[in-house]
Amino acid sequence: KGIPVLHQPEEASIITGYVNNGASFLRIPTESVTGDVQPLDRITWGVDIFTKRAKRRGDQELVIEALQRAVALADADSSGHYFSGFKAYDTWIGWLRDPERSKTLNFVGNGWIYCCLKSARLAAASYLDDAAHAFTGSTAQQLESAANAYRAISDKMVTPCDVAPGPWKIQESEWTQEMRNKEAQILTEVRDRERAAVDELRKVVATLVRT
Repeated sequence: KGIPVLHQPEEASIITGYVNNGASFLRIPTESVTGDVQPLDRITWGVDIFTKRAKRRGDQELVIEALQRAVALADADSSGHYFSGFKAYDTWIGWLRDPERSKTLNFVGNGWIYCCLKSARLAAASYLDDAAHAFTGSTAQQLESAANAYRAISDKMVTPCDVAPGPWKIQESEWTQEMRNKEAQILTEVRDRERAAVDELRKVVATLVRT
């Protein structure tokens, strides 16, 4: 029916379909770094089903709203009790580089968030590719350019377990300052690339709002 289904194992994922006449569901995990669909092979904590399809709005309207939200989140210093946007990058990088502060970092959380960050940038690239189809001319080109920028960011982050390993890869005692410095170096370049990508989105929003 085209109605999305969210399910919660450790974190929320989205169920996109099923196989074998519904005997097995297909999902895109939150932590996926490829965006590939995978079978749901474990018991979930909960499932949210959206039973009513919302009235469809225009594609351009939805894209403008999404881009405005993305720029606002990038510029915000916090969201609730969490750092947000570039402030989050700066804080994370600073903590990784500080030998004393980095010892208190959450080992599991660091690896998990790195995976999610890479996955989210790949998702952004896919969304912007699709969004470009709703426009023509220079706006479509700008969105395609932003999509390529986010895809390059995801590629730059390489294999998460090699940069930000969690307990599924090594023991916490093996997580060295040298490894944290390497992660900080990659995140610094990722942050700078994302600033450029967000600036592209900012230009698109400014153009579309004027028209």
